[in-house]
Amino acid sequence: MSEADKHRVPRTALKALGAGVAAGAAAGAGCLGWALHEAHRYTLRERVLVLPQVASTAGELRILHLSDMHLLRRHRAKRQFLSDLAERCRPDLVVLTGDHLSEARAVGPLLEALAPLADIPGLFVYGSNDYFAPVLKNPLRYVAPGLFPPLAEKDEPDLPWEEMTAGLEAFGWIDLNNRRARLRAAAWDIDAVGMDDPHIGRARMPRPGEVTDTVGGAAAPDESAGAERERRTNAGRGYLRLGVVHAPYCAALNALMNDGAVLTLAGHTHGGQLAVPGFGALTTNCDLPLRYDSGLFDWPCGDEVGTERGAGDAGAGRAAGGDRAEERLPLRGDGVRVLRGGMAVNVSAGLGTSPYTPVRFLRPPEAIVLRVRGGAE
Repeated sequence: MSEADKHRVPRTALKALGAGVAAGAAAGAGCLGWALHEAHRYTLRERVLVLPQVASTAGELRILHLSDMHLLRRHRAKRQFLSDLAERCRPDLVVLTGDHLSEARAVGPLLEALAPLADIPGLFVYGSNDYFAPVLKNPLRYVAPGLFPPLAEKDEPDLPWEEMTAGLEAFGWIDLNNRRARLRAAAWDIDAVGMDDPHIGRARMPRPGEVTDTVGGAAAPDESAGAERERRTNAGRGYLRLGVVHAPYCAALNALMNDGAVLTLAGHTHGGQLAVPGFGALTTNCDLPLRYDSGLFDWPCGDEVGTERGAGDAGAGRAAGGDRAEERLPLRGDGVRVLRGGMAVNVSAGLGTSPYTPVRFLRPPEAIVLRVRGGAE
């Protein structure tokens, strides 16, 4: 080999390496650009949940599920998306599952954006970012929290949650934090129970019969749930035991199911916020299994389903009636799910992010219309 050939080989290798680095940098920049864009790609999902134990003559109950808005005053597009939902969805019930704010100045803009929904019955619970403003964190804390010491806890809330509560209650909406309520929406009678945020240790299951709000001609608080259910069924109305919580920790979901809820709405996870193709979410920020980072699914979820780490994306968009194993995976897109037993859980991927990590990848921000139907003739 000549001296020229000896030098030509390293130069060729260096050129190939440089091209690879450039391609990797371009791909990384492209992914980052898309993730920044996707965080503002607000999506409206529409899912159908069939409850076989409820008479089909009750018609539909249209629930608008909003979660994890993490609103800043400068979020004009998000506020417009929220304002348009009343006309786009025409819901019978609005349920907010927490983390509405990212700064104190966002309370007024939040209430203004939600005002078109104010004449509709509503329920709300809070998450940590309704009490405490977000702080800068190492993103690896979400993936491997055990590698880091605990963050110092704030002593007192620094967000105006009481002002927000007053504004939401002025809409006629019910504060369901560690409370129960009975209300009517469309042709449905609803027994609702809510829990404050388990993620920061504020959750408490209210005692049976501890009904703090009765709205719209619902049953008197001293009437037993069983007697009320029988009376409503005989009248041809739908009946729903509804659970509401921000963070879907397993203990919270079990407590709500054991309390009799057949449907629970939650948020908190952001769908993992970043998902890896073929693998799924890297975190749920709680003890919920990774494959259940978001979507509509049965609870208990069962260990026999989707044991491979990336199985979470396999069931997106499937309608009821398919393979039983895949049926139990989360329905993340639009579609139909029939409750087979236990409790249905709808975990929203939410509409926002922390202001310190304003990115999403394969988990676009979402609002969900959940159309609940009876299936019994």
